[in-house]
Amino acid sequence: MNPVEPHAWIEVDLGAIRHNYRQVVKLAGPGCRVIPVVKGNAYGHGLAEVSRALSDEGAATLAVTHVEEASDLRAAGIGGDILLLAPPRGSAAAAAVEMDVSCCVMDQEGSNELAAAASARGRRVKAHLKVDTGMGRLGVRPDHAVELARSIASSGALDLAGVYSHCAEGASEPAVMRQLRVFQACCQTLSEAGISLPLRHIAASAASLSLPGSRLDAVRIGNLIYGQYPAGALKKRYQGDLGLRDTWRFCSRIIAMRSLPPGSSVGYGAEYQTPRVCRIAVVPVGLADGLGMMPASISGKGLRGVIKSVLRPRFAHWVRLREQPAPIVGRIGMQLCSVDVTDIAEAAVGDVVELPVRRLAAGSEIPRRYTG
Repeated sequence: MNPVEPHAWIEVDLGAIRHNYRQVVKLAGPGCRVIPVVKGNAYGHGLAEVSRALSDEGAATLAVTHVEEASDLRAAGIGGDILLLAPPRGSAAAAAVEMDVSCCVMDQEGSNELAAAASARGRRVKAHLKVDTGMGRLGVRPDHAVELARSIASSGALDLAGVYSHCAEGASEPAVMRQLRVFQACCQTLSEAGISLPLRHIAASAASLSLPGSRLDAVRIGNLIYGQYPAGALKKRYQGDLGLRDTWRFCSRIIAMRSLPPGSSVGYGAEYQTPRVCRIAVVPVGLADGLGMMPASISGKGLRGVIKSVLRPRFAHWVRLREQPAPIVGRIGMQLCSVDVTDIAEAAVGDVVELPVRRLAAGSEIPRRYTG
């Protein structure tokens, strides 16, 4: 049987990822370790392939959230340090010990569980103490950090390899400064208590740009490695110096062309009517592939959403084909969408179309094609 051509695919430029990593290393400067974040299937790029490329570039530590992701990295042949950004609990703690990964520790219960799993296997585990400096999600409160750090040091099975936190408003310099002050004060208290801090890290992509002083001993970088700036103002400020390259394209092909007279409806609900004679291209991508799917915080609801809907362009989604933009018209279906290509005379069945699918919304079953 002949292989079936996929209805859509993702093009990943590993050369661009390597380039972006090198640029971030230059930005961080000597003495500051860059820890690439490869959680979420490397932000939709493919965990194994991206992690191998980054390891080849010299990344000594890779960060993920879940133990399953760490397991996939080990299965892919990644033998270096892996940092779990969320605390492993229950069977996950035992699995983390078996895989020899560095673990987030944020409370006494988790510390005890991890130490017990390590002791039972005759192992020692590297622990990174997470401190909540304002995110309000994970982390020990600063006033309890010394107590927990001492417990880790006295466990006999855990080595305190680092202390870290995470910024809630990384693109805001004043907000990062507030959390950085809390974090540095906590680190000072730990040091005065005789606790060694081999690695201090609080900055991710946004904070590392908005407040260079937050880079400390290490930075955890995701977005920048994948060619994305965390905020428009930061892009304007750093784009010239960093020169990040795009790493990801979601593509499909036109499977049908229609010529519709004025007043023809397109898509479910007949929400769109053609204002003129229009050439409509049908592309086999829709909601099931992540097209048009975005978090409520991005789509905009409430008063702010109403204001955005008034100010934004008429068409919410645009594609690119033959190096030109074209709008998606009508409601996006489960597996099909319609594109107005009236102004692209050469558009034809079989043309490659680049679609605005969010990287994390794109299903893992969509094949990735790697270059570079």
